[in-house]
Amino acid sequence: TLVGLAGQLILADYADQMVGLSVNLASGSVNDGLGGVDQLVNIRGAFMLGNFADTLLGTGENEWFFPSGGDDTVVGGNGFDIIDYDGNPTGGVSVNLAAGLADDGDGGTDRFTGIEGVVGGYASDTIVGDSQGNLINPGASADSVDAGAGQDTVSYSLGFLPGSQVYNSNEGQDQLPFTGVTIDLASGRATDFGGAT
Repeated sequence: TLVGLAGQLILADYADQMVGLSVNLASGSVNDGLGGVDQLVNIRGAFMLGNFADTLLGTGENEWFFPSGGDDTVVGGNGFDIIDYDGNPTGGVSVNLAAGLADDGDGGTDRFTGIEGVVGGYASDTIVGDSQGNLINPGASADSVDAGAGQDTVSYSLGFLPGSQVYNSNEGQDQLPFTGVTIDLASGRATDFGGAT
């Protein structure tokens, strides 16, 4: 049994999954594929890792989903829900909120509903919004974002934590802070924290 805190964003981590899973946050019951049944209480998202066809079902709360590889299905529910591809894609992701489809960067096609926010990966991503107010974090590399109608927010803050200091380590454990972000709304171009445009 995994018990979260009411009002807090606590995720169920299934990075060790061996088969495709169905994670139902509304019922709070998950067959873990290893012979056990997990009970989830006050859990507001799921982290998957592997090339499996997973089904992730949300509630009426705000939730965060990491579907990973495979042909996944995500149903966000009625809250403000985010789908996140910064886990392990080998290529750029293509996410279209209006169509409810995503190329996950690992060869899979995801289908989703009830998703209002997107986090891209570390390759060149293409993200298209819908008519709602979307929250989009394209991540590093040379990305393309068309937020669509609605009052949208494009964030270049890693992990959506404004004001936090982020460092990049190399093999020698030298640490340097990421560079700042330059955004030109008139031209529709931005230089991200990794230096890509």
